[in-house]
Amino acid sequence: MAELTFLPVRDSRMQGAPEFAHEANYGSAPTLRHVVLYAGGSKSTWERTIVDFDVSELAEATIIAAKLVREITSAGSGNGPEAKLSRCTRAGEWVESQVTWLRYKSGADWTKAGGDFDDTGPPAVLTYDEPTATGEHEIGGLLPFVEDAIKSWGGIVSLITRLSDEAPDVDTGATWFAKGRPESWRLVVEYVPPDPGRRTTPTRVPAGQSRRPHPPASATGEVSPARPQPPRRRRT
Repeated sequence: MAELTFLPVRDSRMQGAPEFAHEANYGSAPTLRHVVLYAGGSKSTWERTIVDFDVSELAEATIIAAKLVREITSAGSGNGPEAKLSRCTRAGEWVESQVTWLRYKSGADWTKAGGDFDDTGPPAVLTYDEPTATGEHEIGGLLPFVEDAIKSWGGIVSLITRLSDEAPDVDTGATWFAKGRPESWRLVVEYVPPDPGRRTTPTRVPAGQSRRPHPPASATGEVSPARPQPPRRRRT
């Protein structure tokens, strides 16, 4: 068994409140988060996070396990809030420098504001509790997301993270480092490499040649001569 660590190929925050921030892009932000913050009894900030990992090099491997590892820079106090990881249905389509709460790229809106995602699956939404302290935090159970990405999405594991309760009436959430930092979040995959003796792709036949079988060999190992064909009758 082997292990590979994948860094994000793109990530960003998406801000749903205040309303004037719906068009804001955070593709170059050094940190990511899903939070709900209040001021004066109403939401002052409401955010989700989106990320793509490219695991296509594992296309022929057997996936054993996968986990998401983040370096938490800010966490709530008391019981950590429940959060969700969902498969984004725009894998590889959204643009890091253009994605917002309303659009996955310039001129193309999300079907629903806040990102297009599928909770029913497979893979079904993954729920977990956020930590209450800073430092490294692991989220296990991402095996189905990696397998689905390899099978159906060209190897792109696309995720949208958010709080389960986005109207808690209290400040809550978590913040972690984005890509481009030594402490960047990462996807760690355990796998079994493919058998090097097993061919998984068809042999290429040179142009102008057919894929005809060779003449069968006799029991002694000699190649049997080709069976003679009857002469064609000449039409009169």
